[in-house]
Amino acid sequence: MTESSKRRRLALVLPRLSGRGGMETVVAHFCGAACVRDNYDVTLFLSLGLEDMAWLQLPELERARIVTGRAPGIKAHVERLLFFARSRDDAVIVLGPAMVLLASLVRVVCRKKYKIIDWPQFSLVVRYYRRRRFFRLADYHWAISTGVARELSDFGVEESKVFTIFNPVARCDQTIPPSSDGMTRFVYVGRLADDQKDLRGLLRAMAALPEGMEWRLDLFGGGPDEAALKACAADLHLGSRLTWHGWVSDPWSGVKTADALVLNSRYEGFALVLAEAIARGLPAISTDCPVGPADIVRPGLNGYLVAVGDAAALSSALESVQGDTFADRRQIKESIADLYNEAYDRRLATALADAFGD
Repeated sequence: MTESSKRRRLALVLPRLSGRGGMETVVAHFCGAACVRDNYDVTLFLSLGLEDMAWLQLPELERARIVTGRAPGIKAHVERLLFFARSRDDAVIVLGPAMVLLASLVRVVCRKKYKIIDWPQFSLVVRYYRRRRFFRLADYHWAISTGVARELSDFGVEESKVFTIFNPVARCDQTIPPSSDGMTRFVYVGRLADDQKDLRGLLRAMAALPEGMEWRLDLFGGGPDEAALKACAADLHLGSRLTWHGWVSDPWSGVKTADALVLNSRYEGFALVLAEAIARGLPAISTDCPVGPADIVRPGLNGYLVAVGDAAALSSALESVQGDTFADRRQIKESIADLYNEAYDRRLATALADAFGD
């Protein structure tokens, strides 16, 4: 888009946000990216509200128009319908098939001209399989992992409509050195939600580590299963080895030395926390779950991937990070150069240009 061109309008329709998660990080970067800031006027429709309003004070969001949904239950769907019906945007960006369907119906009934860009943030098979036919109603799809792109293809979406942009990852000056006192230190950063993260499985794998191995696990995050997980840890006699930090705004500032980040998820969308760790030189041990980790973790170079539910393999990977297995932290940081913000911004600019035929 040239400087003399008219600025286009984008509306990003979001689900309920906490104001503290990975999606918020991605949305803030999207709004602040030069290719968006210089060429588009952005509206954020917080369709189900926002828990921590401080998120809106981020400098990346200062030029965005904020619209907050206020109705509960079925009335929330009416608010979304009205938002699409009143839209004067050139494109609406939605997250998942339900909003694709809603935007498509309004476009037909109200004779709207906006393009529909689908930008799902989780594995489609896990979250949206029953509604998979609705994906084909979108004009374009932004896949945040190669796994999501494959799932869209499996659902019958034309390859020409899918752009794999991944998610933005910030380069980081911080480098987390390995432990040097004979203690192997692991870090978990994320919600304490066992249905997705399988933290009970992680605790059981850690309990199976060799008796003579000295290790500790720092857990940063809160969630609905915190009490149950602490009880599980007590049953496994892990209490003295675990430190529960709760939710903190910057968990990485509390990590002085560590040997690996651990993630035992059953599913993800991109698993941004893996990239955040690797950007700090910290290797990552993760399940090869759908979808995302396989795009970030390069086994033997910046961590290990294990099969979902394979407790023995997870224990083996945890044990293997002792010593100087991943001593070159600079190499680890550079292993995801293709995911850092500058590369992401180029992909985003291309995806937007293609959507509008520029």
